[in-house]
Amino acid sequence: MSENQHLMVSFISKPGLESDLRSVLLELVKASRAEPDCIRYDLSQSNAKPELFFLVECWASEKSLSEHQQTPHFIEGIRKIEALAAQTDVQSINWIEPDGYPFSREEPRQTKELLARPQACNNGNSASNC
Repeated sequence: MSENQHLMVSFISKPGLESDLRSVLLELVKASRAEPDCIRYDLSQSNAKPELFFLVECWASEKSLSEHQQTPHFIEGIRKIEALAAQTDVQSINWIEPDGYPFSREEPRQTKELLARPQACNNGNSASNC
């Protein structure tokens, strides 16, 4: 079995197209996360530079990454991104952490559940609605 494949992708939108690029990237995230060998596909946006976006991807294997890149949603997403982004940079990465990639396939759901809880619960309090 081949090792997981990790990508860090950055995008800089063309001036005034930040919202459009964000929408396209969110569509790509939703469709990509539904693929069976997608371990992680997370989108973030810079607070200081709203035109700057990052995708962190983890795929079960080189084959699954290659298959992802042949899906209709990926091909269409790239076509749209090319019209909206002034710059795109794709880097294959290795995590430096001692245990490699620090997230499991289940963690995104757990993280969402934690974020949905009242703030008092997240601070370690034992409120009755936690």
